[in-house]
This record gives sequence, structure tokens and C-alpha cells, in this order.
Amino acid sequence: MLTACESSLDISKTKEYSKNGIHFTLPAQWDVTEDEDDEGFRYIVVEDSDVATLIINSYPTPSAPTLNDYVNDMIETSVADLTIGSREKGAISEISTTIGAQVFVGIQNSFTITLFGVEVPFTANFYDKKSDSQVVHIMSQAPTEDLADAAPGFELILASFSLD
Repeated sequence: MLTACESSLDISKTKEYSKNGIHFTLPAQWDVTEDEDDEGFRYIVVEDSDVATLIINSYPTPSAPTLNDYVNDMIETSVADLTIGSREKGAISEISTTIGAQVFVGIQNSFTITLFGVEVPFTANFYDKKSDSQVVHIMSQAPTEDLADAAPGFELILASFSLD
């Protein structure tokens, strides 16, 4: 769950991202590292300079997977695609968080990645946003020990996210 924790992330300095109907505010020190559009399917990656990642997938409404299917696909893909080390599927639970006046209900995946014998716990949170023409799934992920530092950035993006 995203929580209001103390963080070293300075979200008083932000920047706006607006392209092809998707808009959000992100911390100034974070970057959009990918924005791909393939026949209506859109894939956007936002990363901090360290360990936090946020992925936005946009689908035309008729072809959009449910949030549960999206979560399961992301887990299966990340387990299969990890080329160094290993990743367990982990535990899945329903989550709810309030940011400002907005309540977000989603799914959390707590899992461990093992690399060179070192186990690193991770937390991934999944949410969706919908419009008449598209469904957007948003996944935020960070090592669990760094989640308190990344959470304000994730919350900023989630709370400011809008679709045309």
C-alpha cells in the first residue's frame, strides 16, 4: 500500500508530461524513458535515478485486459523474462489507498528477486484508469526497502494522471 512516509524524494520540484492524450506530473528528477505506441496500444516507462519504476499501459477499451489479467500477465512475463537470477511469483492482495480526495483500489504483488544468492523483496502496485475509449493500467514497483522513498513520486503521478 502506498503510505504517507518520510522520504528523501523532493516532490516540490516537478515536471509535466503530456503526450497523445495522457497527462501526469512527475518528480523533476524522474524521467520518462520510453513511450511507444503500436496501433492503439501504448507503453510508457517512468524511472527514477535509482530503483523505482512506473509502467503505464494503455489499451483501446474493447481490447483491454482486466486488471487481474494484466497483473497475472505482468507477473508471468517478468518471471519468464528475467535472464539473470530468479523471481518468484509472490503474494497477491487487494489494496486501497487515498491520495488527496481520491481513493484508488488496486492489486499489490509482493515478491522476491534473487540475484547472486541475495534475496531482494519488491513491492509492485497495480491500478487502472478508464475513459470511454481507453483503459490504462499503471504499475509502480520498487524494492520494498526503498518503497517509502519512491512512494511520494508514485502518488504524485497517480493523483495527477488524466486521459483526454
